[in-house]
Amino acid sequence: MKMLTIDKFQELKNWVRRNARQLELTLWQYEFENGSAEAVLDALAIYQNEDGGFGNTLEPDNWNPNSTPYTTAYAIGILNAVGLTDKEHPIIKGILRFLDSGSYWSEFGWQFTIPTNDDYPCAIWWAYKSGDEFDEPSTTAELVSFILEFAPTDTPLYEKAINLVQVLTGIIKDGNMVGDGGAYGFAMLLEVLEKLGLAEQFKVEFLSELVHTKLNNAIVKDPEKWSEYGLRPSCLNYS
Repeated sequence: MKMLTIDKFQELKNWVRRNARQLELTLWQYEFENGSAEAVLDALAIYQNEDGGFGNTLEPDNWNPNSTPYTTAYAIGILNAVGLTDKEHPIIKGILRFLDSGSYWSEFGWQFTIPTNDDYPCAIWWAYKSGDEFDEPSTTAELVSFILEFAPTDTPLYEKAINLVQVLTGIIKDGNMVGDGGAYGFAMLLEVLEKLGLAEQFKVEFLSELVHTKLNNAIVKDPEKWSEYGLRPSCLNYS
């Protein structure tokens, strides 16, 4: 494997320090400079709304200040990156409150886009299209994974999540994991099901093979196409 030189690492470090938001700077420091998870969480918390969800341009391509399911899933990815497991942490309790509110939810899961996205600058894929708002079930898979890990098992929210697992595993079997990174949330879900001892109940081993194939097929392996939008091999290192 080709290694990064010290000079190149310093160049990247300087670039991050010059250009990054506080959140990305603390993530860099956490990963490469023995920075603390607490600093990351403090920087992340400013993007959380009173309803417990996340907005406020946490997702840089969507300037909607309102809480959205996808932006909340984006925040969950950061929590996973720093290994937060404290169920009593205010950020976690806030997210559970948002997901339990019923906002942007139906029996199919949570919406990928919401109407107020159109009121603020955003990339074209965040524009709201009625009828297509559930076309990215991977987001729901990420949110369900979070609920299974952190919500009390005797709550309606947990029961809702278990019911959605049935829906999501059906999507895997049908091969309908759509979107550019459509299999990512499903991979997270299967990992959580195995971690929680639910692997046999939901046939995780069989489903994992399907997700692995989907992820592998989604990778753009031709270096000449890496300047275009798509999943490079390094994208799958995100956790």
